[in-house]
Amino acid sequence: MIQLNQPFKKFFVKSFLILASGTFLSQIIQILVYPLITRFFTPEDFGLKAFFLAVVAIAIGFSTGKYEEAISIPKTDKQAVDLVGLSFIL
Repeated sequence: MIQLNQPFKKFFVKSFLILASGTFLSQIIQILVYPLITRFFTPEDFGLKAFFLAVVAIAIGFSTGKYEEAISIPKTDKQAVDLVGLSFIL
């Protein structure tokens, strides 16, 4: 079994709570604002937005080649910088 030192445990718990609370807060804001948004936009507008976001999500994956996920893999800093540059160019 892996033994973790105490500072790492505190750092992990703190990081987890920050991430979880941010996600929770963003969901609460969406729930509270949703009734207001539905008064301004029609169901057709929501459908068009969903379609647009789906197309953009697919296009982003193809256009970048998912290089942003490969940046942490290189063994040297020069390789990482080259991958960052390639991501920006693509």
